[in-house]
Amino acid sequence: MNAMKGSAGYYRQLVAFLSRPAGRLVIRNFFTVAVANGVNRALKFLYLAYLARVLGAEYFGIVSLGYRAVLFFVALADFGLSLQGGVEVAKRREEAGEYIGSIGILKLGFSLVACLLFVGFGLSMGRTVLEQRVLALFAPLVIFSEVAFDWPLQGLEQMHHVAISRVLNGVLGWVLVHLLVSSRNEVIGAPVAMGLAGFASVLYLVIVVKAQPTMQWGWNPARAWAVLGSVLPLGISVIVLRLYNNLDIILLGAMGRQGDVGLYQAVYMIPQFLWTLGLVLMAAAIPPLARLARRSFERARRFTQGLALIVAGVTLLLGLVGGIFAPWLLTGLYGEDYVRGTLAFQLLLAALPLGMARTVLQQALPVFGWQRWFLTTIGAQIMVKLVLNVVLIRSLGLVGPAVAVVASEVVGVFGLVIVFQRDAG
Repeated sequence: MNAMKGSAGYYRQLVAFLSRPAGRLVIRNFFTVAVANGVNRALKFLYLAYLARVLGAEYFGIVSLGYRAVLFFVALADFGLSLQGGVEVAKRREEAGEYIGSIGILKLGFSLVACLLFVGFGLSMGRTVLEQRVLALFAPLVIFSEVAFDWPLQGLEQMHHVAISRVLNGVLGWVLVHLLVSSRNEVIGAPVAMGLAGFASVLYLVIVVKAQPTMQWGWNPARAWAVLGSVLPLGISVIVLRLYNNLDIILLGAMGRQGDVGLYQAVYMIPQFLWTLGLVLMAAAIPPLARLARRSFERARRFTQGLALIVAGVTLLLGLVGGIFAPWLLTGLYGEDYVRGTLAFQLLLAALPLGMARTVLQQALPVFGWQRWFLTTIGAQIMVKLVLNVVLIRSLGLVGPAVAVVASEVVGVFGLVIVFQRDAG
């Protein structure tokens, strides 16, 4: 009964907030980026599905390994600076130029180091010269990821420019993949196409931010070091989070199961697309949430909890529908060879509402100054996922990582609920 009353209270406060101008701005920004992100992810989904058909499971497995590994190295390049930078720009608009310049230079340095490390990763993971080349060609995406420079515009709440960059990335990626890859012999064209699309979208964002009126970029060493010191727990957490998100693919590849890598990536793409909506929602919600937290810590906390509950409820319904029609979805999208991934797909959909709630709560932690709990909760999740993957992959194949996802998301949500309740009021 108390839980029901609490949920009703969260809902009423959330509705009240969304009815005000700041709330309506959150809704507008969310739908602006959500639609663009939907176009971006839909086009990526289509060209990855195209690559799965053209390249076959083994070669698509190589591309999938490189694509997913890039996400981890992007986190190393970012080190939590984007999330913290967006919060700082939203809170201190009058000093935005100095924050953008200082954090931007830090991110560039981290990106160059991470790019070199990725080249080493590709050369060491590839079993043949072709695999090494394909993996190494993904390295530029570490610098030119689509999220490399969207944080200033998120902080300034100019989400329409973020939306344009996402659509540009998706359209160029789709066009270039079809132009450069028409058979498995042209597998090298896949990372080249994605890298060119990423470069174009980042270039657009840099031009837009540089053109902001009264925006003078500046380098302040003292501020840069202060930001780096405060972001250290968050940066480690973001790296661990990306490792968490991509650990299953990396372990499948490390154990030499390239066919399973391709299958797992194919079935993972649908829930992954829905998971990204949680990140889009929080990108729109964090600026007003940061301002709300400065006025009322308790209202901001309750707003975040209510948002997590609603998002989990909506995605639970989507997961149930997708699970029922799973075999037909996989056959229609990828072909009959991918139907054996049905059980893994259904398990990933079962984890979807947990993952969405976890995303909302984790992304909000820096707003409340709880960066240390980001690392604590994701650290617990990755330990569960690592142990279960190592134990289950050899016996269950691609079903093993899906089981590990469900278990680790339960651990993550449970821990975050405790954090938000323990630090209440």
